[in-house]
Amino acid sequence: MDRAAGVKSLRLIMINDLTLFLSPGVTSQQKVEQSSLSLAVQEGGNAIVNCTYTDTVFNYFFWYHQYPGKGPQLLLQMFSNMQEGRFTIHLNKGAQLFSLHISASQPEDSGTHFCAANTQSSLGTCSLCINL
Repeated sequence: MDRAAGVKSLRLIMINDLTLFLSPGVTSQQKVEQSSLSLAVQEGGNAIVNCTYTDTVFNYFFWYHQYPGKGPQLLLQMFSNMQEGRFTIHLNKGAQLFSLHISASQPEDSGTHFCAANTQSSLGTCSLCINL
C-alpha cells in the first residue's frame, strides 16, 4: 500500500505458458496458454487477462481463482460471452482467444488466476502442466 497517496493496490498473479491436457480424447497438441505472467492493479481498477487456445474443438471455457495456500476454485465457466457481477468473459472464437475482465477490482481478487478449455461443460478429469 502506498501510504503517502492513500492508494491500495492488489496484485493479480497469472501463470504464463499454462498447458492444459484434458481427457478423454484430447491430445498434447491442444493447448491453452495465458499471456500474462503477472499483473498489478490498483484497488478499484480494471484488469484483463487473456488466454489463447490451439484447437477449435474447444467450446467450453473456464476461469479459476486460487488464493495463496489454497486450492483452485472455479470462478466462471462459459461457452459464449457472459457477465457475472464484476467479472466478464469475452470469447473470440475466430482469434481463438478468451479473456477475463475484472472491473472495480477488490483485494479478494488477488491471487492466481487459471484459464482452461474443454470440449465438454465439465472438467471432471484434467491435469494442469506447466511448460518448462
